[in-house]
Amino acid sequence: MLPAHYDSAAQAALRRLVDRSRRHSGLQLPPSFVRGTAKKPSPLSRIIQGGRGGEVRLKLYLSTALLAGSSKSHPVHGANAIFNVSSPAWARALALPEPETKGARRIAEAQTWLRAAGLLHVERRAGAEPVVRLRSADGEGRAWARPTSPYVTVPLDLWENRWLWFLGAKELAVLIALLDLQGGRGEKGKPEPQWMSSEERNRYGLSPDTWRLATSSLEAKGIIATDYGALLHRDFETKRRRRTYWVITDRFEADALAVFRAVDVP
Repeated sequence: MLPAHYDSAAQAALRRLVDRSRRHSGLQLPPSFVRGTAKKPSPLSRIIQGGRGGEVRLKLYLSTALLAGSSKSHPVHGANAIFNVSSPAWARALALPEPETKGARRIAEAQTWLRAAGLLHVERRAGAEPVVRLRSADGEGRAWARPTSPYVTVPLDLWENRWLWFLGAKELAVLIALLDLQGGRGEKGKPEPQWMSSEERNRYGLSPDTWRLATSSLEAKGIIATDYGALLHRDFETKRRRRTYWVITDRFEADALAVFRAVDVP
């Protein structure tokens, strides 16, 4: 049996979030959200630090970007703003336990962190919901701008079919990094696996343990496929077998509640 916080209220809240976003093809993020350097880690790698707090921050940021990151503009609050969503509503949509109390506090803490990181602008208002404005995904604090190609597309089915609830911070981070690596290569149903050099892995700022644990979990859930294949050597390099990855985006077309209903989910 699934825990009580995956109840009908949570399902309805997430459904309203998706409907209100008016999206049809998922969330587009610029590569600068995913890729970084040793001196300047990517926002993605910074968000997930800190255990379960990182999980709430990442899910909240992605969901805020899904809802606010459109071309529509409010006559008072402007573009890319959310002004009437409470912390308990966010907590229900993300299926956090005790959404009216502990869940709401976790949302407020995540918004405060994301504001300090330059990813959101949060205007607290007495007696009213905060005005949350989406900032640039590179963490530089600029106004949000819809990314141009190339960009990383996070499938809308992640929300529509509630997979967001059942993936932890590390799984989500590695999934987004692999979507960036895949870069739209291949056609639906015709995989074109990609291999990752150590230099490419380092740009995502995720530790070897994070890669190992998250890819193993994603593969067990049927979200990615991995293999080892012989690749042509590069100049002055020995030919060697490397691990390849492919994100099976069709997997998200299944209802995650049905997939995990018989699983002991914490």
